[in-house]
Amino acid sequence: MDLPLFVISLINLCCCCIVTTSCVFKLIYFPVIKESYLEDELERHVKATGVFYVAELVTAIIMTSADINALLPLVLLLIGILTTGVTTYYNCKVFDLHSVENEDKLHKSSIVRVIIWFARFVCVFAFIVSLV
Repeated sequence: MDLPLFVISLINLCCCCIVTTSCVFKLIYFPVIKESYLEDELERHVKATGVFYVAELVTAIIMTSADINALLPLVLLLIGILTTGVTTYYNCKVFDLHSVENEDKLHKSSIVRVIIWFARFVCVFAFIVSLV
């Protein structure tokens, strides 16, 4: 077992857990938040999880450079970051034009985002199990 790779993978898994939990929280919490708090909530979300996105990206790149079997979690991470950008875009559109169509797109993109981050969590967990 490669101990440095194992430690980096555990850090990546912890960051993935935090990001996945924040995505699920936004999916559940967004419909019940008051309209006046939407911008503040998005700002808090970005500040709280931004560090973990960066840490996850750095550790995923290190994992992939150490072992090619970590390529799938890296690809899912890049897709997850892309869907997070789409979700943030629709979240900002809800600020500007508060319509049912924008809220529906935001909800759908949040569901896709949660599925991708959960799949990534499973892949990283399986990668760690394969190291042991």
